[in-house]
Amino acid sequence: GSPPIMGGAAYGVRRLMPVECERLQGFPDGHTDLTGADPDALFERMAREDMDEAERKRLLAKLRKWCKACPDTPRYKACGNSMAVPVMRWIGERIAMKEGGR
Repeated sequence: GSPPIMGGAAYGVRRLMPVECERLQGFPDGHTDLTGADPDALFERMAREDMDEAERKRLLAKLRKWCKACPDTPRYKACGNSMAVPVMRWIGERIAMKEGGR
């Protein structure tokens, strides 16, 4: 529920910045920063058909807010809900090697 923390008693404690979380996941810097993005285009990609009108309005309102100045919380959430790109690549390569070796 809270941002990742690094360090220890000797170094003090600090939270990781969103860009550091992106790097740990293998994303380019700013990958989760929605500032300046088109909220309507994002909404079209994210909206589900089973959403009722109230849910759709809430999602669009959040996207419009985040695209003005993206707060850190959704960026941390996006990184936390993702899979590390280098790890997924490694797994895919291992599967391909096994498939090719049969």
